[in-house]
Amino acid sequence: MSYRPLISKIRVYNPNKHGSSSANRNYVQYIATRDGVSLENVNSINDLLNVTNQVEINEELIYRETSDSDYVEYIARRPRSHGLFGNIDTDDLKEVSSQIYKKSQEGKIIYRGIISLGEKDAEALGYRNVEAWNQYLQKVMPDVAEKLGVSVADHTWVAAFHAEESHPHVHYMLWDNKDRIKSPFIHTATQQNIRTYLQEQMFDDAYERAVKQACKEELEAIYAVRNAERKFLLSETADVLKDILYVPGVEYEHLPSRPSKEYLRSIADEVQKLIADLPGRGSFKYQYMTPAVKEQVDRVLDRILDKSDIKASLQCYLQKVEEGQRLQGKTKSEIKIECMKAERDVRRRLGNKILDAIHNSIRMEEGNRVPLDSEELSDGGNRVPLDSEELSDGGNRVPLGSEELLDGGNRVPLDSEELSDGGNRVPLDREELSDGGNRVPSMKQSNDIVKMIKDFTKLADSPDGNVYAAYRLGCIYMDKEDPEHYDAEKAIGYLEKAADSPDGNVYAAYRLGCIYMDKEDPEHYDTEKAIAYLEKAVENPEGNIYAAYRLGCIYMDKEDPEHYDAEKAIRYLEKAADSTDGNVYAAYRLGCIYMDKEDPEHYDAEKAIGYLEKAAENPEGNVYAAYRLGCIYMDKEDPEHCDIEKAIGYLEKAAENSEGNAYADYRLGCIYMDETMPESCNLQKGIQFLEKAALQHNPDAEIKLGIAYYFGKGVLKDKERGEQYLQAAIADGSEYAQNILDAGGLNVAYCLTKSVLSGLETMNRQQTYYNNQQSHSRQALREKQLHSDQNRDI
Repeated sequence: MSYRPLISKIRVYNPNKHGSSSANRNYVQYIATRDGVSLENVNSINDLLNVTNQVEINEELIYRETSDSDYVEYIARRPRSHGLFGNIDTDDLKEVSSQIYKKSQEGKIIYRGIISLGEKDAEALGYRNVEAWNQYLQKVMPDVAEKLGVSVADHTWVAAFHAEESHPHVHYMLWDNKDRIKSPFIHTATQQNIRTYLQEQMFDDAYERAVKQACKEELEAIYAVRNAERKFLLSETADVLKDILYVPGVEYEHLPSRPSKEYLRSIADEVQKLIADLPGRGSFKYQYMTPAVKEQVDRVLDRILDKSDIKASLQCYLQKVEEGQRLQGKTKSEIKIECMKAERDVRRRLGNKILDAIHNSIRMEEGNRVPLDSEELSDGGNRVPLDSEELSDGGNRVPLGSEELLDGGNRVPLDSEELSDGGNRVPLDREELSDGGNRVPSMKQSNDIVKMIKDFTKLADSPDGNVYAAYRLGCIYMDKEDPEHYDAEKAIGYLEKAADSPDGNVYAAYRLGCIYMDKEDPEHYDTEKAIAYLEKAVENPEGNIYAAYRLGCIYMDKEDPEHYDAEKAIRYLEKAADSTDGNVYAAYRLGCIYMDKEDPEHYDAEKAIGYLEKAAENPEGNVYAAYRLGCIYMDKEDPEHCDIEKAIGYLEKAAENSEGNAYADYRLGCIYMDETMPESCNLQKGIQFLEKAALQHNPDAEIKLGIAYYFGKGVLKDKERGEQYLQAAIADGSEYAQNILDAGGLNVAYCLTKSVLSGLETMNRQQTYYNNQQSHSRQALREKQLHSDQNRDI
């Protein structure tokens, strides 16, 4: 390794270029100089070199644009040049220049190259004088010629050493003396090949080892400082993000001086204008905003910078940038340019902070809101996706794990579920049991529950122990909707009697699994027992897809890390979903697992769509699966699957169900209100769906309508109506809506002010650290040079 990589660049000047003679004589018109310096009388290389005390030459431009004969004079005579050398006599510069001019006129290809070293490498290797560079080029130029297709035996090169302190380098010119036609083109692979060769010849293995050893301690120290600084910046960023979010009743203790209401009001007014101009979707980065939005962001920032202590912080940062440029030895003109760049950069960064804060607020990420696609609530203690958690039975919300399950796509009461008798599937309430040849009445054959309990108890408690009767008693005693007879202990006792019998009643085992996995019944909650009984139900010859589904739910519960096992969850859910009858709830759960981008190990959009479609397109239709499919197809960040037409179709299916789906209505409203998608944009429809969601007390829809009317985004401005929607959102728990209305946004303005000041302070610390590193590096170099000089004197 080296302290810095060797730089090698080679260009070719096309001798056949139209108007080349004129370009050669008037090349000075292409030379970049300081602003304000007149070059009216500079017409030759001599004139240029006579005014080098007044101008700074852009050497890169000369390297590209001057004629070959002029270029050789420039590299030989420019300030800090140590004269011309090469594999020919270079004492007569004019003669060399004339020779190059003649070759150029003949159409010869003349290569121009630069080889540059870093300051530390040049010092360590002794490449601070022309003799060292001459020896190096004498060694490497034949191989460079060969790589360029130039005759190794008959070529000419001349070069000049420029003793720049920070990057000593040589310019060379190379041409073939044979009459061969070559193309004025160098492939990038050839450039790289030559650079690698030159670096290998410059840095031998011994030097590589020495540099590694010299850098080891310095790198360790730098890494330690870097890691500490990075940790600090991450912590600082987290604090800034916390500050951006409004907290009701917040005080002004974080700012050096309390801002006046007039100051905050001026910011709030500009923020409201900015919100009205912001796009509905897409990136919220400053550089991607329209000129009008950028201008408004700048106005907000200007208002924030009106505060004296914040303005002082900005000036302090720019002064540190200026100091850093001086430490690098930059000229006044360069320092001025860098300071202007730094100010543009800091304004862009602060503009992004402002946009981030406002965007986060608009997305309703304040308060307790969680993303619609992943919102979860509790079902019996298990974390279950909101959209699948509870289903309706006759208008009543019943836990997913209780009385009704799906059989062949149809919802049938558990009490009419079919069991096996002699291998034949027979309805449970038609099944006949024998008691001395007597038929035992089923639940549907008698309305006398007391008599039924008496009869079943007699059979279940008999010496032979009737398994079916025990199962029936368990079902009666576990029915919470019959508080008169509900008795969990008796239910468990009879169900265990049925499940643990030699024949093993799998439905009793399933029921016990449901009881033991119910977190809402902590007295009987026992995951180990739940798993044991559910596995018993699953492993019977016929299998029980509902038990498989329940096991899948247990193993996918991340709130129970002891039993969480994604692979087992998927295996059991697939067993239920892929069965002949196909459990749509299992299919829905699998779809949710496979669409979770935060779980890259299992994320699979194709599988997610497949299982969700299986659930959504079931004869009865799972509206939550339809909603999830709509979310997938409306995701612009997944262009492979984004299909707005399909998204609308599935979301409308979810929204049209009898109970309604406020989230689907809200999503449809967002699609139709999105003016960046003209093929689907329909503001009237968008308002209709948002209003439908708002009627269901969806705060997101209420806020979107409030902003639309309050600021006139997509609708006629109606501030009063906008306030009504925002007030409704406040009533439904939205803190962001309160932000908009509270004191005209003064709290938002205050948080933005804190964010900008904190950002400036962070950048000040970074620049101070950078300047200190620069200063220490320069001091170390001076001490090293002094030590070297002292050793030479000795």
